[in-house]
Amino acid sequence: MDKETEEKVLDAFATWYSQTIDASARILPEDWKVAPYKRAFIIVPSGGGYGNYMHVLKGENCIGFSPAWTTLESAYQELLGLEAGS
Repeated sequence: MDKETEEKVLDAFATWYSQTIDASARILPEDWKVAPYKRAFIIVPSGGGYGNYMHVLKGENCIGFSPAWTTLESAYQELLGLEAGS
């Protein structure tokens, strides 16, 4: 993935995060890894360890989820539902 796309994804994620989770949080690019998934992006904390929480983002919509409780595909389908409802 090119750097410009990654920056746009992280900007959209930071906006969603500050509006939904924590308005005082600072989203630093080095703290997150971004990977494409179908027509969306997966965002996970960086650091080399295994995390139990992921985000899937498409446009301005984002869903945070634990892979222990749902699959990535289920979260993606829910995200598409949000987009359709907008």
